[in-house]
Amino acid sequence: MKKYLLPLLLGLTIVIIAAIVYLNQQIDIRQEQDLKNEERAERLRQSLRQLTDEVRYQRYCGDDVQSLESANDVIKAISMLPGGADRYYQGEKEIVCPKNIPAEDRSNDCRSVQDFNYRPVYACPEAVPLSLTDGRNGFKMRQQEPGNAVIVDLVIMEQPGFIVVHTLNAQGQPGDIIGHSPWLNYGAWDIVSMAVTETLANKKNYLAVLYQDDGDKEFSAENDLPLKITDDQLLSVKFGVSR
Repeated sequence: MKKYLLPLLLGLTIVIIAAIVYLNQQIDIRQEQDLKNEERAERLRQSLRQLTDEVRYQRYCGDDVQSLESANDVIKAISMLPGGADRYYQGEKEIVCPKNIPAEDRSNDCRSVQDFNYRPVYACPEAVPLSLTDGRNGFKMRQQEPGNAVIVDLVIMEQPGFIVVHTLNAQGQPGDIIGHSPWLNYGAWDIVSMAVTETLANKKNYLAVLYQDDGDKEFSAENDLPLKITDDQLLSVKFGVSR
């Protein structure tokens, strides 16, 4: 009996050690996956905050605007032209204040906003991107060049899905689908490119729309639904094509 007991105990010990090693490996894998998920979630939050700021501020960036500052709910658009005028936006009210004029010659509106303690909030890019977000999903892109590809600078997805390119019909509504991205998992994605079946024509407009995947990771115009900001507004950006 003793001669069988030792091999049995040895085998049992090996099984226990193997089980412990396996469990430790599974714990390490789970912790690593949790860390990756948290990193993805944090990048998603950061990208969403950045995109939300861009959507909020980019409408104030004109051809001559260098940067934006803010104070007391007033947005100050700083002109890069030496003899230009700074613009102040207080709600829907726009106040234009020429630079380098004596204080006594300033209008009452300019006096009411110029002396606030402004802080920088946004540096206007040379080419203002086309951006849109609903607070959970969004994307930004630029005007495209003629050709058979569309490039999107950033896509943010709360749930997996696709970005889809439509033509525009005569009424300016979404027409035929001419291309879509690969399946995009939830998170933030930089530089998403896709081929289109119709060559993008110079001076023509198209529509990029976010769609939510139905779960099969394959795009289907019948089963995958476009995301909406409201019942009547798609989460979409109209973009033009120019050389």
